[in-house]
Amino acid sequence: MAGARHLLLACAGFVLIPAAHGQPMASDPPSPEASADGPARPEASAGEAVAAAQDSLVGVYALSGMMETASALELRADGRFAWYLSVGALDMIGEGRWARSGDNQILLDTVPAYRPPQVALVGTRREPAAGIHVRIVDADGRTPEYLGVEAEYADGSREREHFTEGAHLFDSTAARRVVAIVIDSAAFGFASERYRVEPDGDNVFVFRFTANDLGRPDFRDQPVTVDGDMLTLDWRGTQFRYRRATPEELAGAGESGADLGMAESGGSGDAEARNWELCRNEGDAIPLARAIAGCTALIDSGSLNRDDLVTALFNRGGFRITAGDAAGAVGDFDRTIALNPQEGGLYAGRAMAFARLGDFRRALAESREAVRLAPEEPFVLGGLCRDLAALGEELDRARAACDTSLRIAPGNEATLASRGMVNLRQGRFEQAWNDYDAALRRGPEDAGLLFGRGIAALRLAREAEGRADLDRALALDPSIAATYAQVGIEP
Repeated sequence: MAGARHLLLACAGFVLIPAAHGQPMASDPPSPEASADGPARPEASAGEAVAAAQDSLVGVYALSGMMETASALELRADGRFAWYLSVGALDMIGEGRWARSGDNQILLDTVPAYRPPQVALVGTRREPAAGIHVRIVDADGRTPEYLGVEAEYADGSREREHFTEGAHLFDSTAARRVVAIVIDSAAFGFASERYRVEPDGDNVFVFRFTANDLGRPDFRDQPVTVDGDMLTLDWRGTQFRYRRATPEELAGAGESGADLGMAESGGSGDAEARNWELCRNEGDAIPLARAIAGCTALIDSGSLNRDDLVTALFNRGGFRITAGDAAGAVGDFDRTIALNPQEGGLYAGRAMAFARLGDFRRALAESREAVRLAPEEPFVLGGLCRDLAALGEELDRARAACDTSLRIAPGNEATLASRGMVNLRQGRFEQAWNDYDAALRRGPEDAGLLFGRGIAALRLAREAEGRADLDRALALDPSIAATYAQVGIEP
């Protein structure tokens, strides 16, 4: 990437590091010319009409009087709001529209409308081991660490455990038998339907979890009481009281300023710096929700020059991919490319989003353009290899792209996995096994890598080893076989 901007090839995604902020750049568009009658002004917009009716409430409100909790609510002049809450295991962000409802109340509505999470029972089986075994995975084959499972016993008692390593075992005997299972998240206030456990039936249950909008609030005509410069939100049995923050507080340092999180508008120096710290998320040390919130605050501030806006949008797109919102990421990359159509890494980001959506044909078109503009960028070359491998096209070119990428950035798991797929398609099974194995050694256990390594082992006539990998992959993600079958690769 050009200048001080470059890609971090981290496990959780890729992030642009912004250059110095707040400094005008030669490429910034000029401000409107001042006329003899004073500064040029755009015509009044619908947003300004809303502001005229609500401007007395417009501003940022910080949580007041609640220990070990960070939260803020921003009411914007265009009739939109942004909200953030972090307490214990709960980390939420939300946005939407707000409007007055009488003199002392406003209403909040989440936009777009909230989509609840989904739990699906994707497999059951009977094993000789005692007890009830429960496993849950997300779309990437990983166990969401914020979920728990509750077992209901025939005597009416209940036992709840937090998922930590992908599965949990409940004792179940004739004297004390499990009759139902519920998947939940106490922090997010979510609980699945009740799944019955039949006597002498299957005792292994595998669930697939789709987060959808978990981590966003479901505000539908949510009332907020107005009392001067104080706002009170009664939500999930807790009363959150917010006090209007002064410009000095927004710009100031210290814990109270940091607690404003996403509500810290990007225009004031210290607040903008803190939002950039969130939006960079170096070392993936910050929860995704807060990183996305920091980027959003910068994007919505209206104070960024063109290059810094590209950076914030690009980073948010990467975080959204990791958070499972590939469609939202496409929108962010669309905006970055409109602002800077000659930056190859931006097309590579959009290619990754399309690949996560399973649209490898569109991903390949983006990767080709990325390589044209940035032919020596390892992330770009890895993306071209990935998309050609998934489509089974131009495999020699795919292999060359992966080889070059790995020479520049050795050991990248995603590129090793892509080359492993190329090797599978070309019948280079020993090399395929080596690539998948190297990727597995460099990161956490992954269903896709295990499945690929298992297929390679079967092709090498290492039956027991291959079946063990395939079984482990299916236990992590029961849909992984279908995922491979969609690109024409089967055991």
